[in-house]
Order: sequence, then structure tokens, then C-alpha cells
Amino acid sequence: MITMLNACENKEENIGAMTTSVSSQGMLTEFQSAFTQAFKNNGVVLDKMICGGDWEFMLLAPREPGMNVVVKHARYNPQ
Repeated sequence: MITMLNACENKEENIGAMTTSVSSQGMLTEFQSAFTQAFKNNGVVLDKMICGGDWEFMLLAPREPGMNVVVKHARYNPQ
């Protein structure tokens, strides 16, 4: 009986972790889609807030030549 209870408790913990993972994956997918939309609508704009979907972004110039643009700010802002 103790083994069964421990297995159930562990299963609930695993399901909770999996739900968080799925939720996080959904948020990352939405982030990527919004980021793509912001680029399509605005192009690469540095040091100015741009929006895509329910997200707002601010980009900075690359830290070194040949590196990618830096995302300084990203905030989920549902309306």
C-alpha cells in the first residue's frame, strides 16, 4: 500500500511538471509567432518598442560585429 501511494504521489508530480512544460512550450510558440509578426510589420528597429500579437519587444544592436540582434525587452501584454 505504501508503494502504491508513493507511486501515485510521484505520478501527480510528473503530471504537474509535464503540464508546466506544455504550458511553457505554448508560451514559447506564441512568443516566436509574435516575434516573427513584429519583424514583418516593423523590420529590424533598434532601441524602440515594437509589437507583434500580444507581445512587445525592444531590440538592441549586436554586442559584437557578426553577432545577432539582442532582445532587450520582451513582455506578454494581452489586451
